Amino acid sequence: MGVECNNFKKVNVELPQILHLDWRGIWKPSMQYCLCPCSLPATPKLNLKLGVTFSCSSIWRPTLPQPKKKRNVSATVSAYVPLLRGRPKQNQENQDEGREEHSVIDEVREKLAYLESIGVDTYSAITKNPSIKSTSLISIQSVVKFLQAMGLLDTDLGRLFNICPEVLTASVPRQLRPVFTFLLREVHIPATRLRRVIYRRPRFLACSVKEELRPTLYFLQRLGFTDVGKYSFLLPCSVEGKLMPRLQYFQNLGLSYKDAVSMFLKFPPLFNYSVNGNFRPKLDYLVNDMGGSVDDLKAFPQYFAFSLERRIKPRHRFLVENDIELPLSVMLRTKDEVFYHRLKDLCDGSLRVNQSTIKENNCFY
Repeated sequence: MGVECNNFKKVNVELPQILHLDWRGIWKPSMQYCLCPCSLPATPKLNLKLGVTFSCSSIWRPTLPQPKKKRNVSATVSAYVPLLRGRPKQNQENQDEGREEHSVIDEVREKLAYLESIGVDTYSAITKNPSIKSTSLISIQSVVKFLQAMGLLDTDLGRLFNICPEVLTASVPRQLRPVFTFLLREVHIPATRLRRVIYRRPRFLACSVKEELRPTLYFLQRLGFTDVGKYSFLLPCSVEGKLMPRLQYFQNLGLSYKDAVSMFLKFPPLFNYSVNGNFRPKLDYLVNDMGGSVDDLKAFPQYFAFSLERRIKPRHRFLVENDIELPLSVMLRTKDEVFYHRLKDLCDGSLRVNQSTIKENNCFY
């Protein structure tokens, strides 16, 4: 082993080694001496390849790890005794918050259980109306009791709330009661029909009387509807957003304002049909495939009430194949079994049937 010193450049000495089993069970040199005649520094430290650090002028002894101090169990228990007897004042607020949180959770569970008991789809209702989460159960129960008092059955409530969940969070004196008063006093709907009107159009209960229902009533009356109560399903419709655009659509086709209004007076459900989903495709088939015109719609606006794929097209093709002509009203109003049976009885496929023949034989009415 070579050791660097001040008087000698390099001194090779043999160091006796006494092996000793240290505390880790590893055989390592127990002591080594520096035989160099010079005086080395007091405690120079050398790092040997064995990984042992020792002082040249002293005996190396392994440093044993200090044992962990044993935990004073009695002191630990005594520290928790006050917590067992009662929480400190500084944690009292957290305890109160925890109790409030548990009470809120219990209230939400009770609310959801109540809604499900009356047939409400809670997930869909809360998704459409998140205010349900912050509305108290007492407030919801007051809405249910009011509707029951107005004649609605328990079986009606589930459908009503699923279609219009806003009603669950509505105010009885400010929103619900004015609607029933409006229907009774201004629309003149008999009290016996209130349940049927609300059941058919639950949207009534989410509308404002001043901003929605009353303006629609005045608009329909100006058009010429004398008994709006018969068509009360139109009252929740917006005048600017729904009624006027449909009326304007037929005026753009070339009809006068009077003729367009006449169509809606004959068949008020036209106001509920979609322009793009109903009017345009059916009008296109009438004009381009059937050879009809807009004037046919003035006489029979109910044409838009029939399915294009299930009734209009199949019957028109049958008439074309058998060389038969029928007015729109006769072609569409009759049920399928009566329609095909009567046509076979009336002609053999070569006879051309016109409107006068149908009226004389009275075979479709």
